[in-house]
Amino acid sequence: MSSKNRKLGGGASAADGDVAQQGDGAAAKKRKLQLTGAAEEVESALKQAAVGAGDGKDQPQAVEPAEEKDMVEKKDKKDKKEKKDKKEKKEKKQKADGEVDPGAVSDTEYEACDLSACPEELIVRQSGHPKIDGQYKKWGKASRGRPCYFMEKEGKRSVYLFWYRNSKWQISYDLGSHKSLARVEDAKVDGRKLPPCEPHPAAWKVIRPDDKDKDKSKSYVVSAAMRVIDASAVDDSAEKILSNEPDAMPKHRKKGSAPREKPAAAP
Repeated sequence: MSSKNRKLGGGASAADGDVAQQGDGAAAKKRKLQLTGAAEEVESALKQAAVGAGDGKDQPQAVEPAEEKDMVEKKDKKDKKEKKDKKEKKEKKQKADGEVDPGAVSDTEYEACDLSACPEELIVRQSGHPKIDGQYKKWGKASRGRPCYFMEKEGKRSVYLFWYRNSKWQISYDLGSHKSLARVEDAKVDGRKLPPCEPHPAAWKVIRPDDKDKDKSKSYVVSAAMRVIDASAVDDSAEKILSNEPDAMPKHRKKGSAPREKPAAAP
């Protein structure tokens, strides 16, 4: 082969290489553009998703007033139940551990109280409030210089009868609390520290259990029939006899009517 032919062959090879390089560069550029476009599409989709999420957060779905009220009531009911269960659990634990101290509710010092002179148990009847009636036992310690009593029922909250610093005897779920289910004025006798057993000069005032109006403040109603009795003075056998005693007035007589005259004896 002549030198001229070699030169032409070499030039062709170089030209082919340049063409190949140009082809590879175009393919790479095209691939790069494709990847860039895909990345932009992904980024755009993410932005749209973020905007949509933001719109949903900033603009919550409308809730009907009735539905919103039901939701609030359910939440309040749940919160109250959890609070009540927590309190009862704590109270039971304190009783089991002997941590509840009636004297601890006193905010000032009071004279000593002779608990041996006080009734061991009290019976509350005819209060008009089913959670108050029952038998109360005397606590082993005094509260504010007076005896205090408690009633326990299975599955129910404990109820306390105690003397409050406003010269009132109270019945409440919480020992020493100003909130009460029933209350009565003290006997106003100097040195008297006995519980308000009958006969007592003042009438008890009781909160009506059927008052379910939350917007209305609960009021006390005088319960003249309510009795607080020293359990040792109750004779169950006598009361049973009295409850079975026949009526003194015959059934054929009506109130206010004149008695029937006996027929005259035959001559």
